[in-house]
Amino acid sequence: VSPSSGLYESAMDITIQVEEGFSAYYVFGQTEPNPDNWEKYTGPIAMPEGNTIFSAVLVDDSTNKISSATVRNYDLSINPEENE
Repeated sequence: VSPSSGLYESAMDITIQVEEGFSAYYVFGQTEPNPDNWEKYTGPIAMPEGNTIFSAVLVDDSTNKISSATVRNYDLSINPEENE
């Protein structure tokens, strides 16, 4: 999962590297996603403004085995440009 946890001042896309034969699922606001609240990853996700916990898992398409969660903590604070 990239980018890494940290403070950001401009909007970033969150991406998950998914190898062939696997599917990725994610959730905002929880460190341990469960199947009831997963969203299937289909492409880059806009990082929401504010402090956010993002968790992702990979699922083996052939065995349905679930990886441990990868957790990131993003803090996006966009300051509006001041007009002079």
